[in-house]
Amino acid sequence: MRYKVDGEQKQYDTCYVTLMGQFPNSTPPFYYCAIACGRYGNSGIIATLYNNNEISATQYTEAIFSRTQIPTAILGGYRDANNALYISWQNGWPNYPVTVDITEVTARYVKGKFSGTMRIVDGTNEIAITGGEFLALTNK
Repeated sequence: MRYKVDGEQKQYDTCYVTLMGQFPNSTPPFYYCAIACGRYGNSGIIATLYNNNEISATQYTEAIFSRTQIPTAILGGYRDANNALYISWQNGWPNYPVTVDITEVTARYVKGKFSGTMRIVDGTNEIAITGGEFLALTNK
């Protein structure tokens, strides 16, 4: 995974699909996907996606998913040099712009691009995420 935070390049070698499938006991079913890259002990990003259909090659945004009342795409997990946590959505916040373009889904990986705005959890600072790319391996 690689991306820029306010223009500064970041890159991480480890990128996995940590969860993907049908949300348990959902009727009618809905689906989710969580992608974690370089997350533990550094400044990686997590992308979480929601959809009425299986996760596929399409675009997910900050648009509200009617079944959960949360965005169809959320970015989170970025930590700055002071260890402050940034996320793109929290209940009661405005919906910050996020785009996750899934370009390929196979049994072995999910590939795509992303960008968006994230805000520090205490709400005092925003950052721009641009030029994001990932190839996340599945556990299959």
